[in-house]
Amino acid sequence: MQLDRPTDPIDLATEQETMSRDASIAAVRRSLVGESRKSCVACDEPIDEMRRALGGVTRCLDCQKWAELKAKRAKR
Repeated sequence: MQLDRPTDPIDLATEQETMSRDASIAAVRRSLVGESRKSCVACDEPIDEMRRALGGVTRCLDCQKWAELKAKRAKR
């Protein structure tokens, strides 16, 4: 059974965005190697155990969000 590719421009854009996002997530996961820190390098607060389980984590969730926002703004 062959899956047909969508022809609607919105569906095509959604498919492309999904593929791009999945590739970006996979790249980040590949780059996360090693043991996670127990405390954040930015604020020294403890990093949640579930987050540390990802491996290679160096920032708490709040500081990671802030760092990503700063990086995104710097690209503009």
